Amino acid sequence: MSRNLARFLPLCFLIAACGTSARQQALIERRDAIRTANAEHQEEFIRTYRGGEGFQDTVWGMSPEEVKALYPEARMTSTEGDLRATTPVADRDATVDFFFAMDKLAAVVVQFEEPDPLREEFDSLSELLRMKYGQPLAERDTTADAERKLWDIESLNDRTERTARMREIGSGRRSTKDPVDAESRQWEEEQRLEAIHARNDFALRSEWQNTETQLALTGRQTPATSMLLLQYESRHLKPYLKRTVESSEAERKREEARDL
Repeated sequence: MSRNLARFLPLCFLIAACGTSARQQALIERRDAIRTANAEHQEEFIRTYRGGEGFQDTVWGMSPEEVKALYPEARMTSTEGDLRATTPVADRDATVDFFFAMDKLAAVVVQFEEPDPLREEFDSLSELLRMKYGQPLAERDTTADAERKLWDIESLNDRTERTARMREIGSGRRSTKDPVDAESRQWEEEQRLEAIHARNDFALRSEWQNTETQLALTGRQTPATSMLLLQYESRHLKPYLKRTVESSEAERKREEARDL
């Protein structure tokens, strides 16, 4: 009986293994079929996609020819059909770059001319965008960040000093030694210098998002220059962009250099 069972065990294991292998293969084939169907559906969706919103009178998915019809003065800036126009935006002079993916409008970058004073211009545009898109999903102000770090270390050192003085009063012994260690004092001084520097060299950013559009307002101030950008991106078409919208500023500078 034991010998017969021993002879049958390898066969059972083989049958079980074959059954498991067949099920795994079926699962893999089903997974691949689902992926293929999803990819085909996405491809068809993108091929026929036409958004309900965009920048000014444009909508996501417009062709370069359609955008050109709205901005006759626009000129082509790449083989992808990207366009550039100079036009007022929110009553401010601006250069507008239109980026396309598969001949569909996928992103728009607005660069405002001479945003001075930058912080006031940023706050003004941010208020308008809040009226249209609601509260930002994210906000950044490097000046405020630097001042917050300074406040944190100042508060920590002040608490350390007050606690030490209270102990001295309780003990009746006064120490001439600084209760705050040298490393903490050095860190406080460094953060103070950073906060002073950040008043004239800073970055600002606010971000919004809805079902179709990702939007970012970005400001950058240095002692010598200031820049204010408004960047729109189609959430559906962004993955298909071959060129990043950040390249618009580099291309703009190259064009200015050619004029010298």
